[in-house]
Amino acid sequence: MSATTKRLKSTPVDVELVPVGASEVAHLHSLEAASYPADEAASLESFVLRQREAGAYFRKCMVGGELAGFICGTRCEAFTEASMATHAAAGPVLAIHSVVTAPAFRRRGVALEGLRQYAEAVAGDGVASVKLIAKAPLLGLYARAGFAVDGLSAIVHGKDPWFECTRDATTVACKVCDSFATEDFSGNPAAVVFRHGDGAWMAKVAAEFNLSETAFLQRRARRRYGLRWFTPSGAEVDLCGHGTLAAAHALFEDDAALDEVAFDSRSGVLNARKLDGGYIELDFPKDAPADVPRDADLVSRLQAALGVPAIASLHKSPLSRDLLVVVSLDDFRNAAPDGARLARIEDVRGVVLCCAGDARGGTEADFSSRFFGPAIGIDEDPVTGSAHCALAPHFRDGDGAVVGYQASPRGGVVRCVVAGDRVKLAGQARTVIAGAVNR
Repeated sequence: MSATTKRLKSTPVDVELVPVGASEVAHLHSLEAASYPADEAASLESFVLRQREAGAYFRKCMVGGELAGFICGTRCEAFTEASMATHAAAGPVLAIHSVVTAPAFRRRGVALEGLRQYAEAVAGDGVASVKLIAKAPLLGLYARAGFAVDGLSAIVHGKDPWFECTRDATTVACKVCDSFATEDFSGNPAAVVFRHGDGAWMAKVAAEFNLSETAFLQRRARRRYGLRWFTPSGAEVDLCGHGTLAAAHALFEDDAALDEVAFDSRSGVLNARKLDGGYIELDFPKDAPADVPRDADLVSRLQAALGVPAIASLHKSPLSRDLLVVVSLDDFRNAAPDGARLARIEDVRGVVLCCAGDARGGTEADFSSRFFGPAIGIDEDPVTGSAHCALAPHFRDGDGAVVGYQASPRGGVVRCVVAGDRVKLAGQARTVIAGAVNR
């Protein structure tokens, strides 16, 4: 075997899980028969029953349009030899019967990626746990897919001993990550929950974390996830920079070989990739703000709400609906915002107080900002990545790099590059909490 082939076989692949049709059952059964000893492989009749009675749990693994394997299971009241031969549609246990990888795709991460997607896809709808039996050499694989080894199984297939493994489906993994931070407990914290749910559940989880944003991920492939963001008030937002950075960091941390990921969001596809020095770059849509006419009443209200004596100019971003209030560097430093008055500024996501220059007195930042969003449950956000999609093009004339400093009590630096109709935001992140949340 050539060195090139060896490298190909060790390269993880993107797997798509697709429901299995009745016409495909015989072919998949032949793949199982060629993969298991005769006294361990299921019969064709069992395959037909699983596809007919439990089609939602019979998925084939596709890689680049090719069949790379399959995973199938049925639900049961309790995990026993007898229960695995039937399907109880309301059973709390999902029993995985087969995890098969086609010969050409073995040792390329198909089984691991397929199992992770499968277990996440079938959780819910009354499934409390996902169970399977495995031989000793494969226990490491199932551990990486989130299964715990319970011990030797009473279920017997063939002459070798089997171990029973369980993945809890009543909880969802989560992390709290500090975004745009180089050390723990700085920057902007966001919760990352590794699953979508219905809107009411996600709103409750976001309220429980009580952070400015909670990001919810739904695995679609190894390098592709659905991504949604909720505030503590239960509002779903269209774009969140620090929540996206936290989500990318959490994924890169769990998969060291992963170097880029795409998120499907309400603002389109957002790409994240690793950079040198521990930075992560986010590719966001540019949200170039338009000038707002100087309405005397609005200016007066903003001056009182922000505690500034003068306003140089007003601008509003079309995507995030943030109102950029530009003031002098001295007025920025001496501002005294009033949350109650800011909450009465209508038709905006947030009010962004900003100025040219570095409010810390240095020269690292080209502009400084503070973000206030009481209308969406955020009195002051520590570091607001999405606001920089408007701030960067405002303070940078044309394409190129610009650095923003957000002058909240926690503070943070956002490195930006304006590139056509996109803004690339770069920052670091730190995981400070890891655990699970009830589903």
